[in-house]
Amino acid sequence: MDGFSYIIQQFDRGIQSRLISEQLATVVNTVSLVKKNPFPNLVNSMVVRLSEHFVSGPNSLRGAIARSLSQMEEQLLLVFSHNEVCRRLLVVSHSNDPIARAHTLFALSSIAVIAKENKEVHTFVVDSLSSSHKEEFNGACSALAAFCRLSTEFTRTVLAQISEYLLSSTSPIERKIQIVSIFSHIQSDQESSHSIFALGAKLFELNTDLTFLSTLLSSLTSLAILTRFSILDQLSLLLSVLSSTVDCSPPLSFVALSNISRLANHAHVWTKEHISRLGEYRHRLTHDEDVCCALLHTLEVLGRRRLPSHMGVLQEILSEMSPLYSHDSLKIRASFIAFSTHVFVSSPSDLHRQNLLNSISSSLSVPLPTKIGVKISKVAGVFLTNDAVSDEEGLLLVSSLCKLPLSHSNVTLFLHLFCLLSQKRRAFVPPISKWARDAIQTPSSSSLSPSQLSFLAFPPFAAEKEVDVSPFNKLPYTILFEIVRSGFRNGHWRSISMPLLKSMTKLSLSCGTRDYLVALSQLAQSQSRKCTVSDVQSSVALLALSKRSFIKLSRSSLNPLQSFCYRYVEALEKTRQAQMQLMSTLTVFVSFPSPDGPPLSIRPISFRIFEVLQSCLPILSQSISEWSLLLRRSFDGDDHSIDLISLEMYSASILVYGVKCIMESDAPNLPLLPPLSSDSVIINETRSLLLWAASSMQQLAGRQGIVTTKTLDHFFSVFRHMYTRPVFIPRLFFQPTRRTTIKLSVSPGAEGELTVSPSIPVPIRLDGVISTSRKTKIEAIIVSANIHYYSARGRDRVEVRRVETHDGNFFTAQFLLKFEESAQMDISVELVDGEKRKTWLSDASTTLRVDVNM
Repeated sequence: MDGFSYIIQQFDRGIQSRLISEQLATVVNTVSLVKKNPFPNLVNSMVVRLSEHFVSGPNSLRGAIARSLSQMEEQLLLVFSHNEVCRRLLVVSHSNDPIARAHTLFALSSIAVIAKENKEVHTFVVDSLSSSHKEEFNGACSALAAFCRLSTEFTRTVLAQISEYLLSSTSPIERKIQIVSIFSHIQSDQESSHSIFALGAKLFELNTDLTFLSTLLSSLTSLAILTRFSILDQLSLLLSVLSSTVDCSPPLSFVALSNISRLANHAHVWTKEHISRLGEYRHRLTHDEDVCCALLHTLEVLGRRRLPSHMGVLQEILSEMSPLYSHDSLKIRASFIAFSTHVFVSSPSDLHRQNLLNSISSSLSVPLPTKIGVKISKVAGVFLTNDAVSDEEGLLLVSSLCKLPLSHSNVTLFLHLFCLLSQKRRAFVPPISKWARDAIQTPSSSSLSPSQLSFLAFPPFAAEKEVDVSPFNKLPYTILFEIVRSGFRNGHWRSISMPLLKSMTKLSLSCGTRDYLVALSQLAQSQSRKCTVSDVQSSVALLALSKRSFIKLSRSSLNPLQSFCYRYVEALEKTRQAQMQLMSTLTVFVSFPSPDGPPLSIRPISFRIFEVLQSCLPILSQSISEWSLLLRRSFDGDDHSIDLISLEMYSASILVYGVKCIMESDAPNLPLLPPLSSDSVIINETRSLLLWAASSMQQLAGRQGIVTTKTLDHFFSVFRHMYTRPVFIPRLFFQPTRRTTIKLSVSPGAEGELTVSPSIPVPIRLDGVISTSRKTKIEAIIVSANIHYYSARGRDRVEVRRVETHDGNFFTAQFLLKFEESAQMDISVELVDGEKRKTWLSDASTTLRVDVNM
């Protein structure tokens, strides 16, 4: 019995139990079973069985089935017997029990994704809208919303009845609100959309209930954003509503402005007249705090879009509202600072720069409510990291904040702001680092995050002698680990991470956790200190130990880790091995004069240097390949992590380039700096160092094969800077911000084994489901089947299929293969993302053993 048959057998046993509690438990567990095994045959069988028991079960079971179906919307796309499922559910629609009909409507709304074109379902939902029973009407509204969101034809069918119901004076206002809220996600063509907006205009004139009007305006705005072609009409309607309510109904004015700010995200359709008309209300809205803040937020969103045609009007409005820089209301002041900052970023002005510096400084120096303080500190980060603000002006503001006592109520905001600033501009690092070190030594700073303080106190490129981690030794394990992580990410492996890891291993920990800390400790000890052969040999040995530890951990069920950890250490180990071989061979030929001694003699070197350098090229090229492979496996990496890996690969390329400059008579091509997506002190400083190294290596080119001690000394001087530079562990190593998993199922052969007859084509199908937290769409899947014959290795072959994903998360690849002898088929998967069109390697793989029955 294969795995799917066993799952279905267990389901049948539970759902057919005499105890209703066991039946309910089985239904609830179905959701997790389907999500763990999202393959068409299994999902289809489970959903069909649920629909069978929906017909025969009591209302409690029907409700549980409806809720379970609503939790497996993605997996329902795999159901292929949807007509059969709908037919069985509709059997209950003829029941005299309104509760049973309500459960049917909720179940149909849950499976709308596969029933959206079923006419019988459409008819039942429309008829149920006239029900007087509350539960049945709620179910009808739920189904109405689900089907309108997916089917344009259903929207056309139901629109006339909805209009009649909403325009009727006898319809309860509560039910009208329920139906109007459906407009926000409706799927419609242009004709239906115009009908809905015309209906909305009538409803606005006929109703006075604030809740109804608020829901109506919000729903129409959502529909306008969804259809795009109605944005201008909706904007004109909202501006008219604002004009008629600005003096008499602040709550409705606030609703209108809130919806206008949503349309501001589509600033490309706005005209200067729209913005000018909105700006006319700037003096009439300041008496109400919420309404004024809504106006300022709308202007902020428009400023954030930075459209050149809008900036002139926005600058005029900003200048006329300048008194708000010092407004008594902190909420209004914060909103105005945000608006001013985004206009300033697009169109810098000396006057507004000084006003912003003063306003931000004065605002942050007084106690602030949490929400307002967070907003001002975020905007301050955007302002201070802008190039239009000089280092001197920014340092004055940062220094004034550093001088405030650590007992200040906004000190947590300062900490977050300083973390942002220290990553963006190196000029801010010294005062912030001193502030953080003082805070560590001050007892009153115990409320501040130790990991963030350590991140600031020991910034990247700080001298090792400045680091003292003794104040952290008595902190809890979780906080210590955060500090360890900061040490690795800031390049302080030995000085921060290693001593803390040694103290942490003395704690009472699980075996898996202890092994993980040991692996990290070995990695920390491998950090380079001096450019000597003994140092690099020690580093290589420690990296080898760390790699073995991470490989063991990645295979452990007690402490599973991403494969990225050991692959990163493996790439670093390969780089160190290449550096060790290069250093070992070159030190024979390189002289080391005293800084105060006589200049180097320029004497030719033996031709044996060419043989030595030639022997180093293969392992140097391997190190580039390791980083390149790691980069292709970093699909879940954030931009900063990917940039760090790219720079390590570029560093290895520079060494290869330098060796070729010495060996070849013609100048080789200079390696290109890979495109970088992030902007931080670490990235910028590392990039500058590597560009300098590449430029320095370029000076060795074109010497017509003549090598002197001066040539090698120059090379070795550049090499020393590259070897001793800090290496920054990417965030992906510790905490991936995204997670992508791929589950595979092979049929036939679900258990990994398949018996076939010789020379007869066998259809093999691979079903896969992708679960990802990335917003980038996966456009295509490349499936590779490596076929290895046990007794005839020379006949091994690779079959490749490129398939499109359907519904974004599912894919199917089919093979028609002949096997003359027993073989093993290793299947691997690559991803093609829809944004950068890059091909990424995944960890998803499966093996099928094929036995040929002679």
